[in-house]
Amino acid sequence: MTFAGSFTSQLRGVLSVFLGDWPLRVTALVVPVIGAAGTTFILVAILAISNGISDAITRAGADNVAIVLNREAQIETQSQLADDDVAAITGALNALPAQVEGRERVVSPELVQTRDTLSRGGEAVSQVLARGISPAGLKLRKRFTIVAGRLFTPGRLEAIVGRRLARDVAGLTLGDTLTSSAGSTHQWSIVGVFEVGGGTGESEVWMDLDSARFESGSRAPLNSLRVQLLAQSDLGTLREAVRRSPRLQVQVVAERDYQSRQFSRIVGRIRLLAIGLALLLGVGAVVASLNTMSAAIAARERLVATLRALGFSPYSTSIAVFAEAMLLGLLGGALGAGTASLVVNGYGLSILNGATSTPFALSATVTSSSLVQGIALAAILTAIAAIGPCVSIARASIVSALNVR
Repeated sequence: MTFAGSFTSQLRGVLSVFLGDWPLRVTALVVPVIGAAGTTFILVAILAISNGISDAITRAGADNVAIVLNREAQIETQSQLADDDVAAITGALNALPAQVEGRERVVSPELVQTRDTLSRGGEAVSQVLARGISPAGLKLRKRFTIVAGRLFTPGRLEAIVGRRLARDVAGLTLGDTLTSSAGSTHQWSIVGVFEVGGGTGESEVWMDLDSARFESGSRAPLNSLRVQLLAQSDLGTLREAVRRSPRLQVQVVAERDYQSRQFSRIVGRIRLLAIGLALLLGVGAVVASLNTMSAAIAARERLVATLRALGFSPYSTSIAVFAEAMLLGLLGGALGAGTASLVVNGYGLSILNGATSTPFALSATVTSSSLVQGIALAAILTAIAAIGPCVSIARASIVSALNVR
């Protein structure tokens, strides 16, 4: 008796035999599934951190807000704008209409510094990014809201802290204090916690602009100006107006572009780390799966030889082994992706912003794209591990296999 059906029917028949003995091979099947799940989990988890940064940038940056910085500055803390510069920039704004369709233009001068959080004993714990801001700056942030405590009082040494920063950094709860990183004896009381829709501002501490500028006794220079753009052409018009003023050495960038420029390098490095770790773990998974599959094939040697003797082609049996391996990889990938989605998604953490040496607080975000990437990687690695056993089955001798005791 021989089986001489089509290749598809042969493949279906071999697969049904292979899948039918899964209950007897649970221990052997666990190894490739767990390996694929671990690889997928690591990749999805680290990509979730990268997605969290990108999400915070998207929520913080706005196309209708421009930032004016010193021309050589890459970030706000490197920029300094003297009062004369601010006056000249304000004059350049006269080239733009002050009101469009009833909406008034908002201009926000801002001071950005690092501050030390203090322990209960008065010792410095960590540095955070502090922003001196005026009512115009709060008005410019459409998603700004106080979620605990109250807003700082102008003229007082009071501060409010971003929700995510307060979540991740010790010494930033209501009633705690901040001091200047330059060694000032002034202490700022934290009186509120705020949100800005999950944007990068939630990794900062905000305080009254004038109080921050005059803390040292003299008027500190500003770091940036934020300007609301009321029309699509405003950004180009403002750049041209600033360029025509020879004494102004400043740059004008869209807020979204500024945020992307600041964090794009971090996002790129994290994505490379995700791929590197996943591949490193994947190598181990491939080795483990290869050993497991080789052992499974050895155990099935007489079964495969019997199927070959009944007329099943070597191609149908080897492809069936490959399909079984892919199925195990997809099961492991789905397990790892599902676990990452449940455990990692929304998880709050902080990373170090290398440009400012301050914490950047975020929430890990698992996306459908990262889940697909993780499952695809698991399937690819499992397929690589299956190539050797598939070739071995195709070349196996029926007679020698049937003589194995």
